Amino acid sequence: MSSLANNKILICTHNLNKVIEFKILFQETNIQILSLNDLNIDREIEETGDTFKENAYIKASFFHKLTGYPCISDDSGLSIRALNFKPGVHSKRFTPSALDSSNNKKVLELLENERDRYAFYTCALCFIIDDKIISIEEICEGTIALSEKIGNGFGYDSIFIPLNQNLRFSELSDEIKNNISHRAKAFKKLIDEIGKL
Repeated sequence: MSSLANNKILICTHNLNKVIEFKILFQETNIQILSLNDLNIDREIEETGDTFKENAYIKASFFHKLTGYPCISDDSGLSIRALNFKPGVHSKRFTPSALDSSNNKKVLELLENERDRYAFYTCALCFIIDDKIISIEEICEGTIALSEKIGNGFGYDSIFIPLNQNLRFSELSDEIKNNISHRAKAFKKLIDEIGKL
């Protein structure tokens, strides 16, 4: 089932926001995007890697073996210079509740008296088809805002201002975000690689 003959790729996530982003990024291709929810898979894989690339590979490898589908997995997160580049790979679970609101609140509290607000998002992608593995990593640099502004997006989008922008990710249109984000840049490279298969 692994070949792309049926034009289906499994995105290894239950996160509906991520699924929507993936579908937008693939909308100009003839590839059908499936999620774990589409296949009624409720398994969650523990991310035990020390890097984003390792975590992306762990997930893609597991679900590729489980389903036989070509699989894409991503691991992404925010690294903040003033916090010794935390939360990093622990971005999703920076607080015990793992809620976006509590994670964002913690970051703002830790940076309350900090002038250095440089940060960057990282997106690592792993694509596995048959015996071929493609790994890609991209970043989006920016700063942490002084306050949160809820809008579009998820994770730390409501406090992250990308370089050369005046608005947080949560305030940007999909068109702008999908041109400059870490995930968009990584996916453009991945789509080029998939096109060569």
